[in-house]
Amino acid sequence: MKIFYFLILTLFISGSQAQIKISGTIIGYNEKHSFSFNVPFSNWIHPQNEHVVLPDKNGNFQITLPVTGSQIFFLNYEKKIIYLYGEPGKTLIIKTEAKDPVKALHFSGTLANENSLRHAIGLTHYELGTAIKTDSRIIATEVLKQIRKNQQEITNKISHINFTYSASFIQMLRADIRYFLPSKVWQLIWDTGVLSTSNPTPENRMQWMQVLREAHEGLPVSDDEAINSYHYQQMISYYPRFLERKFDQKDSMQQLVSMILEKPFGDAMKEMRAKGQEYWEYTVYDKLLTGKAKEKILAAFLIKCYDNGELRYQLEAYNRYQTNYPAGEFLVTVEKKMVPFLNSLSAPDPGQADIEIETTGTRFMSLDSVLIKHKGKLVYIDLWGTWCGPCRDQFRFTRELKQRFKGKPVDFLYIAKETRPDPESYWRQMIRFYNLSGRHLMMDKDLEEHFKNMYGKGGGLVFPSYMLADKNGRIISIHFKQPSDREQLYSEIEKFL
Repeated sequence: MKIFYFLILTLFISGSQAQIKISGTIIGYNEKHSFSFNVPFSNWIHPQNEHVVLPDKNGNFQITLPVTGSQIFFLNYEKKIIYLYGEPGKTLIIKTEAKDPVKALHFSGTLANENSLRHAIGLTHYELGTAIKTDSRIIATEVLKQIRKNQQEITNKISHINFTYSASFIQMLRADIRYFLPSKVWQLIWDTGVLSTSNPTPENRMQWMQVLREAHEGLPVSDDEAINSYHYQQMISYYPRFLERKFDQKDSMQQLVSMILEKPFGDAMKEMRAKGQEYWEYTVYDKLLTGKAKEKILAAFLIKCYDNGELRYQLEAYNRYQTNYPAGEFLVTVEKKMVPFLNSLSAPDPGQADIEIETTGTRFMSLDSVLIKHKGKLVYIDLWGTWCGPCRDQFRFTRELKQRFKGKPVDFLYIAKETRPDPESYWRQMIRFYNLSGRHLMMDKDLEEHFKNMYGKGGGLVFPSYMLADKNGRIISIHFKQPSDREQLYSEIEKFL
């Protein structure tokens, strides 16, 4: 009996220590403002890790978050992200103002000094010293000079501080400063659209690629002391893409691909097409990383792919990870995350229960011919694809949407555009994974052309797109609200019931 009570006490203590208590006040808070925390496994902000906060009328709030080690977690206030430092068993009290939550930040609690220092040098808002304006006119080489100067100044500044912080905080802080340059350059590349087709000049893109190469120069790919650093994780998460753009010469890139995948380039490309981009990325990490960094980055990659719904290579990658780390530090976390995915693989094939699937051999010339089957009901139409990240992001809101209209004359129709040579198995897998109750079909060339003509008059066909058809099969709107609009969407549908 004593042993039983000891085990209960141990579990209680360990559970309470794997948390951080956050409280504070937002001056000028409005109940219409969005306010949440996000606790990631690594650097990726996924909606699944969101913890919504509802302050009282005076802007006071408190919340307990699951933090199991030294890490960065995110405060998201009105789409402004604040990067905070957390340790299990500690407290953080935040005071700020709604009109400028970043500038007005003030900390107290047992993690006040750590977060105050990070805020003073800019890390709470993805800067290091002097802020860099995100502007399409910024010059890449000037960014490189400024960040390097800031790195040196901040390094000198903190070297004179009498550290009374934990060793894990000091280690993370130094790693964040060391890896800030490639992390920030990647962020600026995405924010300014350097790699997009609308980029103004090839010269500008080439300059940014050269700066990116210089930003990575001299930094180790594997760094066990930096595995909890947000900026190290950010650099490594984009490392496979960096390799794809590292070489100016095509031959050099082909040699690299052959070396990493250990086969002739033609065979390597054939396998990559079959298994997807995730196969390449996992293999890059597996081949080029070592030690604890490799173990955690591979775990983070598996969790990121699951949360993003990028699952073409997930099962094979998961089996590789289990084989290589049968008693690994992060295996339990990965296994827990994988349970719904593994369950979906053994679930009944779509076509049973409340999922209706049209075989790929079924041809429809127009949406009218599809909607005949739904006469007498409103039809919410979701145009999506397994390759489309924003499409998959919306699926987490579909359960609430369908529950809202359960028992009412509303049908849900999913029409997918797929581009793979043999798309049906993965399409069916995605339907199972997201448990997409409703009717499913895949558009052929005729139906795709029909949609292009429809959207050609209204701004072009993009994915995802949402439509609503009335009970007679007439289209009410080809630009209807999406599932994440929630109450706004629900009220719009109710108007036509």
